[in-house]
Amino acid sequence: VSGCDATESIFITNILPEPFMPTIIVDAPNCEGDVFTLSTDASGMAFDWIGPLGSSAAVLAANGLTTTTNSITIDPSNASYLSGEWSVRVTDVNGCVAISFPIQVDINTVPVALASNNGPVCEGADVQLFASPVNGAIYNWYAGDPASGGALFSSQQNPMLFAPAAGTYDYYLQIVNNG
Repeated sequence: VSGCDATESIFITNILPEPFMPTIIVDAPNCEGDVFTLSTDASGMAFDWIGPLGSSAAVLAANGLTTTTNSITIDPSNASYLSGEWSVRVTDVNGCVAISFPIQVDINTVPVALASNNGPVCEGADVQLFASPVNGAIYNWYAGDPASGGALFSSQQNPMLFAPAAGTYDYYLQIVNNG
């Protein structure tokens, strides 16, 4: 108001570089009941793993989603064990923050494998094997336990055994859906 002015200057001597945007990676596929691991290529002092429940301090603290390492394993007992978008917020040694683009994490339902046949049948008759229908599934029938070296017999949902010899046979059904 008096018409006088004053000037002050400040020198900024240490402008910190912006941290690189982190990339978030998920091990996949993830089946219901299995743990899943998120990781990032970034380095930093703090990592906030942000999932479908959001990024509030309360959510991150309650679910153990703030770490000092660049990976985290989420198990089914964690309230954040959810399908949806996940990202990571990384704080570097200077206190600068970078956030990744979100990625989709899917937790797939484990299919139910129910096997049956049209037996018992008389010697010389054909035997039909039946598998429970699962949309988009891959069906693997094994002659013997696959864990013990049983051979893949068929990849059809309901294969036919043509006139097997009299006896008892063990066939194993594996249904694969969404990995």
